[in-house]
Amino acid sequence: MEEQDSRQGIRLAKFMSEAGVAARRKCEEAIVEGRVTVNGHAVLTPAFRVNPETDEVRYEGQLLRPQKKVYLMLYKPEGYTCSAQDGHAEHLVYELIPAEFGRLYTVGRLDRDSEGLLLLTNDGEFAQMLTHPSHEVLKEYLVFCRGDYDDSCRRIMMEGIMDDGEFLQAKAVKAVFGRNGDIRMTVWLGEGRKREVRRLCAAVGLHVRRLIRVAIGDLVLDGLEAGQWRELTAAERQALFRKS
Repeated sequence: MEEQDSRQGIRLAKFMSEAGVAARRKCEEAIVEGRVTVNGHAVLTPAFRVNPETDEVRYEGQLLRPQKKVYLMLYKPEGYTCSAQDGHAEHLVYELIPAEFGRLYTVGRLDRDSEGLLLLTNDGEFAQMLTHPSHEVLKEYLVFCRGDYDDSCRRIMMEGIMDDGEFLQAKAVKAVFGRNGDIRMTVWLGEGRKREVRRLCAAVGLHVRRLIRVAIGDLVLDGLEAGQWRELTAAERQALFRKS
């Protein structure tokens, strides 16, 4: 099997990613671990090429077939968890998406208590590219909080902090003051680590009351109410990879 002409077909890891298994890197790991067979034989080389028309590819015994690519934007409501399975979660985001789309993955996450723009897809390569720091896809968050805010807060958040062994840093911060000490901030992030906005705010003594992701790159959360979704256009997908 491993001696097949490498000029034929597409790479096995790429085929698996396009079939909705996972991002290409995860597919490569599964191949090396011996969890993938082609025409009944284990293949351990991610670069091995297959013909989707004639080869039988199985992942952990399950037959893989090319899938129609799906790209959705969802207004995730507060209280929903970005997991396929979670026995402790009251609600999962996948409850909001029709089952006809099949197995989808979230592109990055929003924590349970946050809301706003969330992308879902079965295109592992698209998801991996969009979350890779080299593409500099900025995420924009609207943050409603309380506390004592001054320019030092902004400076600290943009210079970055170490928290639980991770370096957290905002690309930009803009604050507007309301009544009774209420603060409305817009925060832009690059990578977007777990609960990064909340952790940055906590580091400068601010308590987050509501957190909404309103944009990813050029894609803006417009026209959707909480719990609603729609498919992305081809132009919107391409715009996501413009330098922010």
